[in-house]
Amino acid sequence: MEPVVCIGQIVWSEKLADGKYNLRLRGVSRARIVAELDHEVLYRTARVELIPETAPDDLARLTHLRRTLASAVLPRFDGDAPAKRQLEELFDGDMPLGQVCDARVSRRYRSN
Repeated sequence: MEPVVCIGQIVWSEKLADGKYNLRLRGVSRARIVAELDHEVLYRTARVELIPETAPDDLARLTHLRRTLASAVLPRFDGDAPAKRQLEELFDGDMPLGQVCDARVSRRYRSN
């Protein structure tokens, strides 16, 4: 079985004094890696196959799943931390639940 990844769009970035970055990504789609490509770059590239988003038709069930996920994740963050506020926005928004699960908030990357 091929690995599943999230294709994301950088919607906000901030370069830190130590050369790392804070990034906010918005999940666009899930994809299955079909083949890794060899390139002379410092990041991985691949040929992928998009996986369609599925969600329950039952709005009450979807709301329950969203609240259950939020109650499991949000207590792990300190009081009014920026990452917690960003996650609260995601849980309160209208983004599909699969994309909320795939979202990466304030992940730090080292610059080259």
